[in-house]
Amino acid sequence: MASSAFRAAGQTAARTSRYRNATQGLNDLPTTCLQLRNLPRTATPADLRRLCATMKVENIDNVTIDYDHGVPSGRAFLTTTKPQFTKDAVKGLRNGVVGGHLIYAHPIASIPIPFERGRGSRGRAEAGERGIVNGNGPGAGLARTDESRSVIITGLPISLSQDRIRAFVKSFNIDAGEGGQLDVVRVEPSSKLSATRYIIRAKTKAEAHRIVRRLHMTYYKPEHHGGKFLLRARIIY
Repeated sequence: MASSAFRAAGQTAARTSRYRNATQGLNDLPTTCLQLRNLPRTATPADLRRLCATMKVENIDNVTIDYDHGVPSGRAFLTTTKPQFTKDAVKGLRNGVVGGHLIYAHPIASIPIPFERGRGSRGRAEAGERGIVNGNGPGAGLARTDESRSVIITGLPISLSQDRIRAFVKSFNIDAGEGGQLDVVRVEPSSKLSATRYIIRAKTKAEAHRIVRRLHMTYYKPEHHGGKFLLRARIIY
């Protein structure tokens, strides 16, 4: 057991060394942007702001989680209020731990801009039907106003139409969104084997959290399908 522990420690040290070598020279980059890596999928912007407070990292402006087809990628993007604060932020976050994960921070030139999609309920729905909504990038590529009030749901039957999904969610007395109906968009799968994912935009952040509480780790219509369709729901930050 001791040899396993030493081996694990050695592997961690090697990864840290490779990371530092790969990012050497980036610390002097004049930028307000930095990236965090090796985050747990459960990490939220609030967790990262608490980490900054714990590590006494100040002058943080914005915190955004990065997504890959609607799933947290283990990365996040932070911005500082001025470029001169970025180097201190990177140094201050060194050896930071979130959810048992040792994180890595380094400056980047800019935060990736997600692919532009149609605006408004109809535009987003049409984009989803065309497979343009891929759920990638900061905030899963959603508009800033949609973050924290959008929910991604996996586990629904693949044959369901958007109207049936909308009716299913509204059956839990969830407030309708823009235009009097919930905005439901299918996320482009990352592979043929990926689970079907849908993004539902709630009217408010509180309603988004209600959707998660009502649906997460429950079964879709168990009276008809039993335990065949286990649902998972999470907020997109």
